[in-house]
Order: sequence, then structure tokens, then C-alpha cells
Amino acid sequence: MLKFFDQTLPPVHVLMPAYNAASFIKSALASVSQQVYPTIKIIILDDGSTDKTLLMVKQYLEQHPKMQDKLYLQQLPENQGVARARKKLLQISKALNPNAYIFWLDADDQYIEKDFIYLTIKQMKKTRADICVFNFAIIYEDERQRINAAGLLRDQANSQRIVESIYLSPGEAVSPLEVDILKLTSLGWIKCYAPTVNIPEAVDCPFEDFVMMATLLFVNKITALPPEKKPIQYLRRSTSICGQRSPENFTQHIPAQLKRFFETVCENIHLDPDREKKLAMAVEFVNNKLEQYSQTLSTLVESHVNTSFNLNALGDYKSAAESLREFIRLQLLEAKVVTRLTA
Repeated sequence: MLKFFDQTLPPVHVLMPAYNAASFIKSALASVSQQVYPTIKIIILDDGSTDKTLLMVKQYLEQHPKMQDKLYLQQLPENQGVARARKKLLQISKALNPNAYIFWLDADDQYIEKDFIYLTIKQMKKTRADICVFNFAIIYEDERQRINAAGLLRDQANSQRIVESIYLSPGEAVSPLEVDILKLTSLGWIKCYAPTVNIPEAVDCPFEDFVMMATLLFVNKITALPPEKKPIQYLRRSTSICGQRSPENFTQHIPAQLKRFFETVCENIHLDPDREKKLAMAVEFVNNKLEQYSQTLSTLVESHVNTSFNLNALGDYKSAAESLREFIRLQLLEAKVVTRLTA
């Protein structure tokens, strides 16, 4: 049996946005309730689901009455989108207990190792880290989604390398500048945040995880779980934002969130002694994402899977990307910082 490392275990909140997840949410809840860590509260925000998501949660509580005190449920009257849902979940979490460690879990994903949360908190306490990162496994609801997953698979490979680098470093923790931390996948649920971390607000549209990446630049220490562990099983659904792209994702949402990411970095960088290095890392992150999604969109255009992905959409994306690069260039000139964009 596991012996906990402290008599006063810090509280943990698992934040779960849910939208039309009736087929999956019971499995997600079971994977959290099976965790050996005792002080977990699951906070679910039903984002105006039109299926039986809410009913499934209530059924789960009826079947597992001991979970009544460990689950907080709120429903929005209509769908507001994942960015607003995550913002609302953070507000609820802070109101319930501002000292809780924050994990994310989407309603269609699962924790697949029962000691995952325990080991994460133990590692963060041991290393005095602000953030812990970890690997993940991928399964596909529809194997045809693999054509749209090249960027995700690259992110997974990069994350594996960075997690290993952090875990094998002296003290099993690093500062933001010791690794290519912004090459970690932007997916929010592969990170646990200590209550000291200030998580920024994103724009109200998909790809809000980009903005949360800014936190990695402004913490003291980042730790990791052992690289061979993949405690989260991510389901790539055909109906998810990541699994089912739209032209607006490329021409509007991705540029908007990347812009907000860079603005967040600039807002927090003024007195930072490593200001120029961190701005250069932020520029590289934006450029890498713009290139990644340019390749994804080009693949979609060439595959003819959807007539809305055409040369016009590709041209609109390139224009949006160029506007974003110009915005960043002007911000850097104003800050009197020289990078590859301004040199």
C-alpha cells in the first residue's frame, strides 16, 4: 500500500469541461475516482450539452454515492465554447479553494494509472516545482483522423524528449531556460499547476491552450514524471476541435490565440533579467506553430476531404500569419529587442 509523503496533503482539483460527452464521461469520472490520492475534487462544467452528458454524471453519482462530496457540477444554459468553459472552471476552482493544485482532464479522456496524481504531487513537493509535465498516449475514435494528426504526433515526440530531459536533469527539475520548454505540446492536460501559478486568460475561441503556454516561461521550476509513464489516454475524436478542423480555425482562431500568447509574454516580461531570451523563445514558438498549421492546412487542401479547405482558405491563412508576424515585429521594435524577426 502506498504511504503518503505528508500528513497534510495539498488539495487537488481536476477541472473537466464537458460538451456532448455522454458516451465518455462516466469512464473519465471512473478514472479519476480510482486515483489513490485522497483529497481530490472533480469540477465539471457542462457547456450547454444537448445530449445526456448531465444525466450520465447524475447517474454516476447515484451509483457511487461516496463521490457526492468529491464532485462539483455546474451547467451552462447554452454552449459558450471551450475557452470560456476553461476560464469559468478556473474561476470556480479558485473560489472553492485557491490553494488547490490544478489538473485538467477532458470528458472524453482518461487517467490510466491509479497513482498518477499521487506521484505528480509527490514529485512537485520533492522538487519544489511550480509545474509538472508528463507524457500521454493517443487513441483514435476514427483511424481516418490520422491524416489530421501529423502536428499532434510531432508534439507528442517533442514532449517525450523534453519530459525525459527534465526528469534526467540534476534534481529532476529545471528552470524555463534550461530546456526547449515551449516545444512541449500546448495541450493543457499534460501539465499540473501549483496554486502559485497565474494562468492567463485566452481569447474566446478554440486553441486556448496556446495562451497557457506562457506560464512555462514565468515559473521558477518545472519538473516531470518518469518519461516511460503515459498516465493520460487522449482520445482523438472525429467531432473534437482537434479532430475536425474548420477554415476558421486556421484563418481566425489560431492567429488570435497566438497573438494573445505573445501579448501575455510581453505583459509579464518587463523586469525579467532573461527578457530577450524569453522573447526569442516566444517568437520561435509562434513561428513553429504557424509553420505546423500551414503544413496541416496544405495537407487538408491537397487531400480534398472537404471543399471548404481550398486555395482561398490557404491564402487567407497566409495573410493572417503574415499580419501576426508584423504585429510581433512591431512589438519587438518597440521593446528594442532584436531577434530573427527584426534583424
